[in-house]
Amino acid sequence: MEAENEKFIDGIAEKKMELFIGENAEYYLDKWNSSENPKKKAGWNWAAALCGLLWLGYRKMYNIIMQIVVLFLVFDAIKFYLGVDLDSSIGIILAVVLGMLGNSLYYKHMLKEIENINGEFSDSARELQELKKVGGRSWGGVALTIIIISVYVIISGYIFGF
Repeated sequence: MEAENEKFIDGIAEKKMELFIGENAEYYLDKWNSSENPKKKAGWNWAAALCGLLWLGYRKMYNIIMQIVVLFLVFDAIKFYLGVDLDSSIGIILAVVLGMLGNSLYYKHMLKEIENINGEFSDSARELQELKKVGGRSWGGVALTIIIISVYVIISGYIFGF
């Protein structure tokens, strides 16, 4: 049974969100609560803008990292085959896009992960423990991101000779 004064966003209890987010939960909840549609727009995120892929890894958004790396490979192919160099502006564009959409990307990531966990455990204590494990921050995620970027650089250099 849910407490009467418990707050919900998109049908998810804020308490679950707090457990998932971990440190800085207040920052994200403020951004999402103040947005009309946090899935599309939830304010500027300086950490996402300045740290880019490393921030995504820190917040365990590996799927988005992989999508961006594939996009980088496409840009490398365009440069190699068509001679159009997109490298000079891609870093700035990525920083602006992640700054603008970082909070929304994290919100959608969190909703998906919580939805995957909801109902999976009959024991609510175990469910809350899983939320903490799947969410939060990860310096290991940053290390994994560095490895992914390094592999991208090696593959791109091997295929395209950059």
